[in-house]
Amino acid sequence: MALPSSCVSCKDSSVSVVGASVAGLVAAWRMACKGVRVRVYEAKEGSSFEPRTLIVTSAMEKLLDLDLRDCVLHKVNEFELLSRCKSIRLPLRKPDLVVDRARLLSALARAATKAGVHLVLGHRLEDLECGPEECVLRFDTDRGIDYVESSWVVGADGAWSKIAERIGQPTTTKVALLQVRTRLPSGYPPELVRVWFYRSYTRFFFWLIPESRDTGVFGLIHETMDQAKEALARLMSQEGLEASGDCEEGWVTLPHLKPVPNGVSRNGKVILLGDAAGHVKSSTVGGVVTGIKGALAAVQTITEKESYTRKVLPLWQQLMLHRLLRKVLDGFTDEDYDKLISSMGEKQAAILATYSRDDLGKILWRLLFSKPQWYKLALEALVRKDGFDGALERGTWVP
Repeated sequence: MALPSSCVSCKDSSVSVVGASVAGLVAAWRMACKGVRVRVYEAKEGSSFEPRTLIVTSAMEKLLDLDLRDCVLHKVNEFELLSRCKSIRLPLRKPDLVVDRARLLSALARAATKAGVHLVLGHRLEDLECGPEECVLRFDTDRGIDYVESSWVVGADGAWSKIAERIGQPTTTKVALLQVRTRLPSGYPPELVRVWFYRSYTRFFFWLIPESRDTGVFGLIHETMDQAKEALARLMSQEGLEASGDCEEGWVTLPHLKPVPNGVSRNGKVILLGDAAGHVKSSTVGGVVTGIKGALAAVQTITEKESYTRKVLPLWQQLMLHRLLRKVLDGFTDEDYDKLISSMGEKQAAILATYSRDDLGKILWRLLFSKPQWYKLALEALVRKDGFDGALERGTWVP
């Protein structure tokens, strides 16, 4: 697809970032700081971002080295894990940050623009063609068709990425994220995050995250948005909570279990980031910190002519551990969660307090060394999960 002489607008750029996501804006900002000519193309028309309350580890602040005080709504220093019959509280040595996603994106957009990035709104990607040395993108705009020629393309366009589709990436599993603002129950500790593992509701989990001393967000992950809405309403009723605002909806990708990262086109000129690349921790379904790490790997690849596979491999190894853990947890029953929580002691609590979920490799081996019986619990869950999956494929499973 060459640049046609009849197009409404024809531009060239060293790097075109598709999607003003956290990963996309971080990549654009850091490349511009190194003198690269970058444009970010975003499908939405307005300059405001959709709100969503996020919870991230303190690793985000270290990675970004940006003043994010206006983005942080609240800090929490303790988690409570609940199964059907058991519960445990786990204090954190470093507090987690409760962040307003819209404010975070606005802060990143300002930093990127100040560094020289051009943020182009109202550009919906229609097609992408890659040659040996450059790529041509076709966008649909209110003014007509816009063609862009770039030396590099960064696909940061979310779970339903058109960039991923155009470069022939394998289809990833998408799950629905749903949360709603609610008033905290009377006497609820405002620095406590509560997480429910109720297998009959969802194979993932529910959460209540305080965003102030009085309010918080209650949410879950499920297979589809309809299932998420039904399960959310049931558990809110059970817990005596009432919605006090609009629902925040989204989709999250879960990466495939693979030894080598994907997310790069055949000519090496297209790199996927964030949800488009499956840079998501499957066990916790979080992707802010991992998306930033992937973005920084892409910056090194483009500005220093480094191998992206080599640069992103440490992140991918962590993501594969999370994916393996998710496979184990998908085989858990309510009774397994009861056993897991009831068997946690001071040593396990100290490990979980010391290392964040962004250091899963350090957590897992220490936990399993301290509790060898958890190997048996994990293996039984894996066998159960594989048997369940096999029955689904054969059409012999009966609920």
